[in-house]
Amino acid sequence: MSPVPKAARTGWSGPGASSAIVQVSRGHRIAWFLLPCPTGRHRCRPRRSAAPAFWKVRSVCRFRAEQAGEFGVHQGGSGSRSRGAWYPERFAWWFALTARSRRSRSGPIPPRRAASRGGCSPTPQRRPSPLRVCLLGATGTIGRATRASLVQHGHEVVCLVRPRPGIEEGFRQVDMSSPASIVHDGFRGERFDAVISCMASRTGVPRDAWAIDHQAHVDVLSAARDAGVGQFVLLSAICVQKPLLAFQHAKLAFERTLIESGMTWSIVRPTAYFKSLSGQFERVRQGKPYLMFGTGELTACKPVSDRDLAGYLADCLQDPAKQNRVLPIGGPGEAITPRRQGEELFALLGRKPRFRRVPVALLDAIIAGLGVASRLRPTLAEKAELARIGRYYATESMLVLDPRTGRYDADATPSTGTETLFDYYRALAYGETVAERGDHAVF
Repeated sequence: MSPVPKAARTGWSGPGASSAIVQVSRGHRIAWFLLPCPTGRHRCRPRRSAAPAFWKVRSVCRFRAEQAGEFGVHQGGSGSRSRGAWYPERFAWWFALTARSRRSRSGPIPPRRAASRGGCSPTPQRRPSPLRVCLLGATGTIGRATRASLVQHGHEVVCLVRPRPGIEEGFRQVDMSSPASIVHDGFRGERFDAVISCMASRTGVPRDAWAIDHQAHVDVLSAARDAGVGQFVLLSAICVQKPLLAFQHAKLAFERTLIESGMTWSIVRPTAYFKSLSGQFERVRQGKPYLMFGTGELTACKPVSDRDLAGYLADCLQDPAKQNRVLPIGGPGEAITPRRQGEELFALLGRKPRFRRVPVALLDAIIAGLGVASRLRPTLAEKAELARIGRYYATESMLVLDPRTGRYDADATPSTGTETLFDYYRALAYGETVAERGDHAVF
């Protein structure tokens, strides 16, 4: 190593002497040198600094001549210094010129660590301990993604599912309409730290909605409290902010029950799912026109992918900022209208855009007709409700609703994740994924 100037080696002999650091760095490689501090006021630790494009010389011992008066230094004017006094700034050029040779001989430098305030070593962060989680609705696309995310976070996951053939390890078949089955077949008197529910009614018709979206959740919540569970994360829907349909009222009823339960809770209200916006992909691929209500600009949404939403649900378990809160959430990017979705589909598939407008009044006529017919044939009442659900999604945006103005606000709708709807369309076009719409098909 190149010799250090004599002043740096011998140190300061005056009163109050202490150490100071001059740091020379390029990129993440750093040379530290111990220099005396005449004032005794700076007891600093070396701090790392990145300077990828230039040499950077930093002295953390900065002082003016008037600050050294206690050592008898002449203080004639601003910046004046005593002849023969030693100042670290005078050697900055020497450190810059010799840093390369010092760095080559000093060997590799440890990886960069985040320094805490004051230059001290950071306090080690204790990793959150794994939790034992009871997951509902694990057979759907969002439920499967949530299970994978929880396992990736190191949690132990036990899934309660409706009876079906070919049960897997870690899954327990439970009759969700029976509180006794939830207790004995589901929780089994075992310890769980949290419950995450991705369970929802399959159709949204009143009977199904009140049985699953409300009563089954109430029974699970009761069993969880008896088992000593302290946290409940609920996957709800953003459309409950303007409830006009049976399933929305059922979801809101359980949300109120959960909030009043005394448990730590998180209510996640996603905007729209990729699978519910992929119903016309095959139509466009086959050369058929893209269907849209009105001009295609009536509504907008910020759809979120299953994987990004699953990660958000998993984070609710150990992020205090996401607990005891109602959390509307969408995907990345700006809000997308149905017309924009169609334009992107045509461009992706290399076809000329063709749109066909469907008047909202047509849905109104269908709803009215089914309403009258349901009086004669009660089985048609469910079809009338499905038509009302379709009209709701055709005329209401899936964004945060401003209660003061009654308007949907894309800027007020939070975002998460990295995958966009058009990334999903591209994966469909290349055969990298398959759309599992199920009951989410719109057309």
